[in-house]
Amino acid sequence: MRTYNQIKEEVGYVASPGPAPNYVWYAYKEGVVLGQYPTAEEAKKHSKVVDKVQTNKAECDEHYNRTITLSRKVNEIFDKELREEYSDLSDKVYALCYSEAWDRGHAWGLDEVASIMQGVVNFAESILKAD
Repeated sequence: MRTYNQIKEEVGYVASPGPAPNYVWYAYKEGVVLGQYPTAEEAKKHSKVVDKVQTNKAECDEHYNRTITLSRKVNEIFDKELREEYSDLSDKVYALCYSEAWDRGHAWGLDEVASIMQGVVNFAESILKAD
């Protein structure tokens, strides 16, 4: 089974492409615009009252939709490969094992979930065979 990062690389998914170039920051004083700046830090040099404004909504929406689509694709591939790894388990046993692995490891990423899954499945199989 491939790692989550290997699948991300194959699909072309980059979770953090960097700051979106489609935002500007405005600095205000007494309701008057003092200027337009590329970062919040730059705007705050001129005033404590600043506002972030989206300048190209269509481009931002396209980027967001593309990112979400790629993220879903990566997760679908990963889930499919993990299920294939344990295809000998019934759906109910698999779901219980995955739930336990998720609870133990999702904070560290899906590769950790997959790693924990192996131990949980081994334990579940030993229980099923004990009868």
